Amino acid sequence: RYTLPDHTKINRDRYPWAEGMLSSPEFYAARLWEYPWAILQANLKPGMKVADVGCGQTPFLIYLKEKAGCEVVGFDPEYLEPSGHYCHGVSAEFAEQTGIKFVNSGIEKIDYPDSSFDVVFCISVIEHVDNLHDQAAGMREVARILKPGGLAVFTVDVNLKMRVANP
Repeated sequence: RYTLPDHTKINRDRYPWAEGMLSSPEFYAARLWEYPWAILQANLKPGMKVADVGCGQTPFLIYLKEKAGCEVVGFDPEYLEPSGHYCHGVSAEFAEQTGIKFVNSGIEKIDYPDSSFDVVFCISVIEHVDNLHDQAAGMREVARILKPGGLAVFTVDVNLKMRVANP
């Protein structure tokens, strides 16, 4: 029902074991373990206010809204201002199709009030932030928008073919 990026080509290169496990359009195969882990850790309940920082156009947002029953806000520095990379950013069409609220904002400076969210997800984002100063600023921003006692759920993308994961 939604216009999602197709990661078939990149999955064949990075995650050949995923072939046949995903329907078309394929989401990024690393998310096969990241999404379930993040959802289980969050202990989601209907009506919770949740954020996805660095969200892009993913089925994760749709799941949070439609299946978990959460109030969802997506943050992406390329909302309505795509870089041209096929799987980055969020289009106006996607926002309209999903009915999800999006804010054009990166992790380093999140444009939202303090203490707004029960859970903040940051799925495979922090490792793409260029420097330690901006990474630290992003962590402070996530803490700032969390309600007292809220939960931040971070994952880090690891390509199993990369030297860091396979020395």
